[in-house]
Amino acid sequence: MARRWVNFVGVTPLLLGMMVAVPQMVVSPLVLAQSSQTSQSSESSQPTEAQSLYNEGERLRLQGTTASLQQALAKFQQALPLFQSTGDRNGEANNLKSMGRIYDSLGQKQRAFDYYQLALPIYREVGDRSGEARTLNNIGAFYGDTGQLQRALTYYQQ
Repeated sequence: MARRWVNFVGVTPLLLGMMVAVPQMVVSPLVLAQSSQTSQSSESSQPTEAQSLYNEGERLRLQGTTASLQQALAKFQQALPLFQSTGDRNGEANNLKSMGRIYDSLGQKQRAFDYYQLALPIYREVGDRSGEARTLNNIGAFYGDTGQLQRALTYYQQ
């Protein structure tokens, strides 16, 4: 992956007809790629088992049928301990939020809320502002759906 990125960064100015007057523009990405390549040599470019289960769960969740939602929930339940055991906190938070979305789709609002509450501090811990925002929105929707409009507004404003 790093090699493709270096080629893209190193060749793009030439393809766009730009003059590359500063040699560092090409050397720096090469040095950066070489250092990141050695640190990534032990990592696989294939998705982890947890990520594969999560991806399959998302595919099923998007189908939106009761049966596909139940199947998606089973995939997420399998993926969750794998994310936790590998320390993939962002994957864990995404998984928890998706479980909440399924329970919300199934009309189990309190259970959905519980999963959003589990995901929120993890998103904050890892600094995933987008995940945090989506989860805050989901919590706000829960409060709105339950008639707690002031609390909903508080979460929407966050």
